Amino acid sequence: MTSHLTDPAAASEYKIIRGGFQKPDKLRAMLDEEARAGWELFELLDAGRARLRRPTACRARDGELTQDPYRTVYSAADPATALRVLVVLGAILAVTVVTVGVLVAVNK
Repeated sequence: MTSHLTDPAAASEYKIIRGGFQKPDKLRAMLDEEARAGWELFELLDAGRARLRRPTACRARDGELTQDPYRTVYSAADPATALRVLVVLGAILAVTVVTVGVLVAVNK
């Protein structure tokens, strides 16, 4: 975050946020989330970085937010990735239960 003061009444702060913004819908989702904290797109640096700006007056509402207004990394939840994680965790749990069952049966 960098504060840029020219006129204190119109003071703005800037931040660079990182993420994969190759797809327009992902960029739009990030901008919609950041807009809740008062951030707006100032400059798209490349497909992985964007510079955002907001008035310093928006700091007064930061306590009401459910997100970190100063986060610098954006990662949208990908349903396919979440499903893969759940499948892997389920497989690990199943193997653990079977292993414990076999060990208990052998030790009786």
